[in-house]
Amino acid sequence: MKLIHNVIIRFKRRRIPVNPNRSAIIVTGVNRGGTSAISVALNALQIPSGDRSCSPTYEDPDLATLFSRKDWDGLLKKIAAYSNKHPIFAWKWPNACRHLDTIDQLFTRKKYIFVFRDIYAISIRQQKALGTVIDASMQESLSKYSAMLKFIQGCKSPYLLISYEKLLKNPEMFAQDLLQFLELEPTDERVNSVVSVISPSPIEYERWAASLSSGLLGHIDSIRNGMIKGWAKHKHSEHSLMLKLCLNADEIAVYEANKVREDLIASGISSSAKHGFEVPFDQPIIPGDKITIVDCKTETVIATYQH
Repeated sequence: MKLIHNVIIRFKRRRIPVNPNRSAIIVTGVNRGGTSAISVALNALQIPSGDRSCSPTYEDPDLATLFSRKDWDGLLKKIAAYSNKHPIFAWKWPNACRHLDTIDQLFTRKKYIFVFRDIYAISIRQQKALGTVIDASMQESLSKYSAMLKFIQGCKSPYLLISYEKLLKNPEMFAQDLLQFLELEPTDERVNSVVSVISPSPIEYERWAASLSSGLLGHIDSIRNGMIKGWAKHKHSEHSLMLKLCLNADEIAVYEANKVREDLIASGISSSAKHGFEVPFDQPIIPGDKITIVDCKTETVIATYQH
């Protein structure tokens, strides 16, 4: 089943040929508004969401970054690569709610999942994670939901509206609705796989959210040739961090992130550049394994890589 065949998309008077081959599910809502619950459920149904998508949010940063940079050529190549690799893939991006008219042009066959949540609950989550002001966050959420509703009114593609609160109250009904929308047979195995991952406060998600408010930054850049490379620092300090490297639940190594990374200066992340790490790693990894770097002082997960 081909998604797009010789379609021309216009971005600022540019004509770009697009030839992805299969369909996409676009998941959007508001940050801290329940979109991760949807992407976790899709992952449980073995629907991929990008090469760099991983627990707990299952959100591929590459698609959002390329879109934000308006790198249309790179974005379309990435979409084509995912479409050729998977019969169906999901693009979960909360901030898509303000760009749906543009995103809609990327595909000719797509399905949308729109997630709605109590805006006060959203603002509380945002305040804890990002230090935002509650009333301003509520107003921002209303604005984003308004943009979503405006798009929905003219949407010609299949879409599913989800209440996050009702999802938590009756996960089995949510599973049934989701499977019907995806045109998948609602077997007991599939329903149970979705129900089993629905939780109001998943421990891993809470740790990830805590890392945002902690001011800890970092990234695992590569895992190859027996070495893990990346960087980590506190956004308000140039002191080197002591980190733990973990494979799934097992601690593999403890090390200091103090190697010079000139790119951190160029990107404005650091003034000293002494926050890189290169850690020997000879453990065998299989699909599904998860590698994390954890701040030793606070036990906060800084970055995650899922194989």
